[in-house]
Amino acid sequence: MLLLFDFKCPNGHVEERLVDRELRTTKCKSCGEPASRMISPVRCALDPHAGFPDATDKWTKRHEVEGRKPSESNPNGW
Repeated sequence: MLLLFDFKCPNGHVEERLVDRELRTTKCKSCGEPASRMISPVRCALDPHAGFPDATDKWTKRHEVEGRKPSESNPNGW
Protein backbone atom coordinates (compact mmCIF):
# COMPACT_ATOMS: atom_id res chain seq x y z
CA MET A 1 0.00 0.00 0.00
CA LEU A 2 1.31 3.45 -0.91
CA LEU A 3 1.31 6.23 1.68
CA LEU A 4 2.19 9.92 1.57
CA PHE A 5 5.42 10.81 3.42
CA ASP A 6 7.67 13.89 3.64
CA PHE A 7 11.35 13.45 2.78
CA LYS A 8 14.20 15.88 3.57
CA CYS A 9 17.71 15.93 2.09
CA PRO A 10 20.87 17.33 3.77
CA ASN A 11 20.46 20.54 1.71
CA GLY A 12 17.09 21.25 3.36
CA HIS A 13 14.79 20.40 0.45
CA VAL A 14 11.50 18.91 1.66
CA GLU A 15 9.12 17.10 -0.66
CA GLU A 16 6.12 14.81 -0.39
CA ARG A 17 6.20 11.41 -2.02
CA LEU A 18 3.64 8.66 -2.40
CA VAL A 19 5.75 5.59 -1.55
CA ASP A 20 5.64 2.13 -0.05
CA ARG A 21 5.42 2.08 3.74
CA GLU A 22 8.84 0.39 4.04
CA LEU A 23 10.81 3.01 2.05
CA ARG A 24 13.02 5.10 4.39
CA THR A 25 15.22 7.02 1.92
CA THR A 26 14.88 8.26 -1.64
CA LYS A 27 16.71 10.57 -4.04
CA CYS A 28 15.94 14.29 -3.74
CA LYS A 29 14.33 15.61 -6.93
CA SER A 30 15.93 19.05 -6.45
CA CYS A 31 19.59 18.16 -5.87
CA GLY A 32 19.97 14.38 -6.19
CA GLU A 33 21.19 13.89 -2.59
CA PRO A 34 19.70 11.09 -0.48
CA ALA A 35 16.56 12.26 1.31
CA SER A 36 15.34 10.66 4.55
CA ARG A 37 11.75 10.20 5.60
CA MET A 38 10.62 12.76 8.18
CA ILE A 39 8.14 12.56 11.00
CA SER A 40 5.65 15.22 9.98
CA PRO A 41 2.89 16.87 12.01
CA VAL A 42 -0.63 15.78 11.30
CA ARG A 43 -2.50 18.44 9.38
CA CYS A 44 -6.16 18.47 10.26
CA ALA A 45 -8.87 20.94 11.12
CA LEU A 46 -12.41 20.49 12.33
CA ASP A 47 -15.07 22.48 10.54
CA PRO A 48 -16.64 24.83 13.12
CA HIS A 49 -19.84 24.91 11.04
CA ALA A 50 -20.23 21.13 11.42
CA GLY A 51 -20.71 21.35 15.19
CA PHE A 52 -17.04 21.44 16.19
CA PRO A 53 -16.33 24.86 17.70
CA ASP A 54 -12.67 25.72 17.64
CA ALA A 55 -10.50 27.96 19.78
CA THR A 56 -11.14 30.97 17.53
CA ASP A 57 -14.91 30.69 18.01
CA LYS A 58 -14.50 30.37 21.79
CA TRP A 59 -12.16 33.38 21.88
CA THR A 60 -14.55 35.47 19.76
CA LYS A 61 -17.58 34.64 21.91
CA ARG A 62 -15.70 35.31 25.16
CA HIS A 63 -14.42 38.67 23.92
CA GLU A 64 -17.83 39.72 22.60
CA VAL A 65 -19.32 39.13 26.05
CA GLU A 66 -16.41 40.81 27.83
CA GLY A 67 -16.58 43.75 25.41
CA ARG A 68 -20.18 44.48 26.39
CA LYS A 69 -19.40 44.98 30.07
CA PRO A 70 -16.92 47.46 31.55
CA SER A 71 -14.02 45.92 33.47
CA GLU A 72 -12.25 47.27 36.53
CA SER A 73 -9.14 48.10 34.51
CA ASN A 74 -11.22 49.68 31.74
CA PRO A 75 -14.38 51.27 33.19
CA ASN A 76 -15.30 52.88 29.85
CA GLY A 77 -15.52 49.50 28.08
CA TRP A 78 -12.80 50.22 25.53
